[in-house]
Amino acid sequence: NSVTSQVATLTVNDATTPVVTFIGSTVVTVVQGASYTDSGATATDPCVGSLPVTTSGSVNVNTPGTYRLVYTATNSTGNSACAQRIITVTPIPGPIAAGTTNIIPLPVTLQQRAGIFTLCPSQPYPAAPAYALMQILVDGASQATGQYLAAALFKSTGYRFQLVTSTAVNAVKGAILITTSNAVPTLGGEGYELTVAPDSVVIRAPAQGGAFYGVQSLLQLLPPQIYSSRIVSGVAWVAPCVYIQDQPQFPWRGVMLDVARHFFTKDEVKQVLDAMAMHKLNTFHWHLTDDQGWRLEITNYPNLTAVGAFRANTDYGLPPRAASATNGAGSYGGYYTQADAREVVAYAAERHITVVPEIEMPCHATSVLASYPQFGCGNAAGFYNMDYPNINYGVDLLSLGTPATLAFVQDVLDEVMGIFPGKYIHCGGDEVVLSGDRQWNTYSADVANMASLGITPNGTTSLIQYQHWFSSAVANYLQSQGRMMIGWTEMEDGGIVANAALMHWEPGSPSQAIAAASAGQPVVMTPDDRCYLNYVEGDGTSLNYEPPFVVGGSPSYLSLSQAYAFNPIPAALPWPYTTNILGAQGTLFTEYVPSLRNVLFKLFPRAAAM
Repeated sequence: NSVTSQVATLTVNDATTPVVTFIGSTVVTVVQGASYTDSGATATDPCVGSLPVTTSGSVNVNTPGTYRLVYTATNSTGNSACAQRIITVTPIPGPIAAGTTNIIPLPVTLQQRAGIFTLCPSQPYPAAPAYALMQILVDGASQATGQYLAAALFKSTGYRFQLVTSTAVNAVKGAILITTSNAVPTLGGEGYELTVAPDSVVIRAPAQGGAFYGVQSLLQLLPPQIYSSRIVSGVAWVAPCVYIQDQPQFPWRGVMLDVARHFFTKDEVKQVLDAMAMHKLNTFHWHLTDDQGWRLEITNYPNLTAVGAFRANTDYGLPPRAASATNGAGSYGGYYTQADAREVVAYAAERHITVVPEIEMPCHATSVLASYPQFGCGNAAGFYNMDYPNINYGVDLLSLGTPATLAFVQDVLDEVMGIFPGKYIHCGGDEVVLSGDRQWNTYSADVANMASLGITPNGTTSLIQYQHWFSSAVANYLQSQGRMMIGWTEMEDGGIVANAALMHWEPGSPSQAIAAASAGQPVVMTPDDRCYLNYVEGDGTSLNYEPPFVVGGSPSYLSLSQAYAFNPIPAALPWPYTTNILGAQGTLFTEYVPSLRNVLFKLFPRAAAM
């Protein structure tokens, strides 16, 4: 090395092995005919760094089958490494057979027609947002419905559909037309026509409720991946060609969710509303208060949420991990601010769902009385425990003879009406007698009030009469505010309550529902033996994975076929009064339903079948 004219050469013997790394997934699925761009691979060697990669094999996207692409890298001394990617090309779904459809509920008129409608191309892998060639045309009245459709399609297809205001009244090639022009007037506010042709779609309805349901039917005709919250690759976005004309039989197609036993966030409630909209259910009965918790902010009575919204435990024998509604102090529960509730109401309205709030009165008021014991029948706050099984049902009545209690009821209803714009306000009214609370017959303020009303304290008879007076007063007040009270069956144990609607829940004979409808009163049918979705759907073996609803020491059952077979019009109701039956409701009390996953498991498919 000391001889400067001599050149020294250093030879390195590279004995290492290259490493080949995929870009993207090792397993890919594409639909026949879809484009496929391979993302390739990279290779490195510990001695010299990056290496070139050669690819062998090919993919024929027009022929279904399994293909392999092999990536190879070799270093300077001939050491090699390789890796392979598996690409599966699946066949394009063939034409949907005549007579098959995915529409729920089954439309009044459904005609299968020849051909397949293609919404947009399949997304390649990896998926990427793109602009669709298909347009969404809307008239002036249908802007919001068109925006809803465009947003729904983008989430799963990844294609942005241009929304264009149009005066078109008939099908336009390459477009989905949503219009109120030339609609059949007798379809009413929720009826629609849907025509799907190979090159166009027309949704025609007299009102936006019907147009929205036409959109839901179109979505149901597409592959189920249309409901994905993320862009899906490798799906043929096609639908069968059909003509549908449909309108509902009943104006009340409801679901009740109890949020008192277990609290569900506003975003979880929105997921329930999305599922309802998919199935064209239009009334959300929000059971906001009960013995176990008060869930709505009332600004004039802050203790209702500071105290009444939280209890000690999950209860009902459920492990704490079964639910997540625990605050920083370790208490279980939660509540909706008025802003939260208004947000839910607006979200529901966008989906043509009316929210009916329920404020329990005059019974099942433990959460109220734990917060404001002065509204009860002279008991101290320590009498009231919101944790099951320590709820003292013998002391959970509001005192109707205490003026401050009646002022409280009116104040609460005023704030509730300021949040919920719908016609009906549910005021509970169930189980006054069944609770076993007899304090009205002995508490001085209520005894005096009964006397002024001509009611003599006398076992359960006076309780029924006193409740009837209270229910009538509340119904008249709500009517004076342009609303209508609705309440559970027992509200009318003392006779028809004028200016009110009845929600019939008691099993067995529907005699009170028949009496109410025959008197011209609106009636919603939700008898527990046919409509209570908290009951077990399967047989006894399903108890291994489905939480029971225990009544009288043993589980109660409600099968899918029983829910499907339910007719809300009582057989004994004379025909002229059948129009007073507003419809049916699937009711979900949540003692054993602590999470959103449990809620959706319980609700569906029985709510859709009903």
